[in-house]
Amino acid sequence: MITEKLINEFLESPLGQNITSRLKSRNLNGIHLHGITDSAKGFFLASLIHNTLLKRSILYLAPDVNSASNIYYEILNLTNAPVFYFPGQEVSPYDQIQSDVDTVSHQAKTLYHLLNNNTPCLIITTAKYLLEKVSNKEELLKYCFSLDLNSKIEPLELAKKLVTLGYKKTAVVTSRGEFSSRGDIFDVFPVIGEPTRIEFFQDEIETIRTYSVVTQRSQENINNIIFSPRYYIVDPNIDELTKKIRQLATSDLKEKARDETEQIKLNTYSEFIEYYSQLAGQKQSSLFDYLQKDTLVITDDWEANGILLESAFQRNKEIKSELEKQNKIIPLPEMLIVDIEDVLSNLKKYSTCFIDRFQTFDDCRGTPVECPDNVNSEFMPQDRFNNQLEVFAKKTKEWIHDKNKIIIFSDQPQRVNGLLREWDISDCEVTTGGPTNGFKMPFINIQILTDTEIFGTKRKTKLINLKKGNKKEKYDYYSNIEDLKTNDFVVHIKHGIGRYKGLVKITLDNTEREYLNIEYAADGKLYLPVEQINLLYRYRGSQDVLPKLSKLGGSDWELTKKKVKKAVKKIAEDLLNLYTARSKLEGFAFQKDTNWQTEMEEAFPYTETPDQWKAICDVKEDMESTKPTDRLICGDVGYGKTEVAIRAMFKAVLSGKQAAVLVPTTILAEQHFNVISERLKPYPVKIAMLSRFRSPREQKISVLKLALGEIDIVIGTHRLLQKDVVFRNLGLVVIDEEQRFGVIHK
Repeated sequence: MITEKLINEFLESPLGQNITSRLKSRNLNGIHLHGITDSAKGFFLASLIHNTLLKRSILYLAPDVNSASNIYYEILNLTNAPVFYFPGQEVSPYDQIQSDVDTVSHQAKTLYHLLNNNTPCLIITTAKYLLEKVSNKEELLKYCFSLDLNSKIEPLELAKKLVTLGYKKTAVVTSRGEFSSRGDIFDVFPVIGEPTRIEFFQDEIETIRTYSVVTQRSQENINNIIFSPRYYIVDPNIDELTKKIRQLATSDLKEKARDETEQIKLNTYSEFIEYYSQLAGQKQSSLFDYLQKDTLVITDDWEANGILLESAFQRNKEIKSELEKQNKIIPLPEMLIVDIEDVLSNLKKYSTCFIDRFQTFDDCRGTPVECPDNVNSEFMPQDRFNNQLEVFAKKTKEWIHDKNKIIIFSDQPQRVNGLLREWDISDCEVTTGGPTNGFKMPFINIQILTDTEIFGTKRKTKLINLKKGNKKEKYDYYSNIEDLKTNDFVVHIKHGIGRYKGLVKITLDNTEREYLNIEYAADGKLYLPVEQINLLYRYRGSQDVLPKLSKLGGSDWELTKKKVKKAVKKIAEDLLNLYTARSKLEGFAFQKDTNWQTEMEEAFPYTETPDQWKAICDVKEDMESTKPTDRLICGDVGYGKTEVAIRAMFKAVLSGKQAAVLVPTTILAEQHFNVISERLKPYPVKIAMLSRFRSPREQKISVLKLALGEIDIVIGTHRLLQKDVVFRNLGLVVIDEEQRFGVIHK
């Protein structure tokens, strides 16, 4: 493997041996490595953890959150050593918002490894996340458990244990911390690990396999599965906890205490529960309590880390003070974050290394340790060619002449090899994977390049989004009281639109039961038994306009449904006539993919999702047939619909046709214009925009060029639909947010 060879060459060099020998020392009092360019940091850290070289774990403090997440995924491509990302909750614990499950997952993976595995690892985080309080070691050991093929447990018993850990039972598992049971099949998405399907035979486990929450299909067999708590609190004694909450509440907070304790009694893991974890007798710790004493702390840009640390600490204090002043939270005996002085004092206990691009530690003011030694690491940023291929070829030949070794990591190796052959360059190694950006190691005469330097395009990388994670599908009907919030608009299947006002208890025939209180027009009230919640549907109307409440016992709801049915029928008739006419036409068959099409697609900086790839292939198949294309691409924001359209437009242009993109707003037109222009920049494609962001004169010129065929792709709002816009050879129309355009427009 080229990356491994490259790491070994660095480690065997005099500079590599000098740095690693210093970092191996258990008496290291501080060393400052300057001259490490940003693009080389991932490679440098991967080298240090390679083959447990230092025989100690490393805690790397990145200068900010984006840098931490980016370098984490880059290092995963460079080494098979254990590497973990330790994020923090992006909201203050004083906001009383449930912890983000994906953040808990990353933390749990890190802590579980530190508890159960002596193999040195690399932990990536930022200084501000050291303020996070996490589960105590003893608590985590107590509640974590694993299952393998030799384990014996009944599905019902497993379900009970997971509920204790804070997991939620659902009909279909879509997110971490959920499970479902169907006979002998037990699906679970654990906090640590992938979605897993367990097949039981009574109390014996027959198979354990990962599966896709999208397709629900089983994938590969695995040997075991690890379960850890979903929340920072586990199975609290509700009676004792609620008693302590009420005792802490002052007279001004008695009502709040009563409301929150009632919520906790209804649902143990309500949104308030983690706020009160210290009252449940469950001790909390920090990451420092899990680290081994010989851990090496590497701080990247201490000044940036220090500013973020101080800012995060002060922000939490201000939020706490403000909420307490407004009587929005019940004050607790202890802080919910680690004190900043404790963070700084803990950092002093470990061997420390500071890295930076420049030598900034002349007097070491503000650092948590004594003044460290300075070592120049001699890494340098790589030249940028930005698709100037002749310049790239000339520079490459100069490097070869000067006895440099050249390694190119590319997501489009065929294109790179073709380029090298075209310029008669043979002494380069081309491969996939590797670092995200290039850099120079002049101390061993090695030049590292990527697509970023050669073509000016971003390399494909895995994306991290700690807030979203796996987005849970929202079903139209309600199945759980927790999904309902006071004053939510709901639709009853028989009575129409109402407003949910909360739970009420009513005694009938000496039996007390809970009912959902639904408010209707003219002071109408419907008390719906909790077990009939499935009769309620989510209100899906416009969020900008408040809906009109239906009248209980009246004919309003039935009349509304009849009007909607009539309108839908009219639209269906119009669409039927439209598509009947289209079906009789013979369309243009676009040409098969060319080399340019392949190059453009390989330059896509991300990995296509399975659904995205299927949509791309289906659209191309449509375009290459003589039948007029009619295809609807559905997907949430950020799921890659635009890339599907860009590839289709480029295919149309390469076949000599024009393409038009119709969008509902000027902002969207501007966004699409910028994205498409950037994506197709390396190719001679003429792109224009028609919207109010362009002056009348600019619009007139664009309209004229469209008619003459001098513009290949045009992006526009309803301006495209005006009579003066004429195309010379229109071949493809892309309508974004098509639901916002009428049948006549289409």
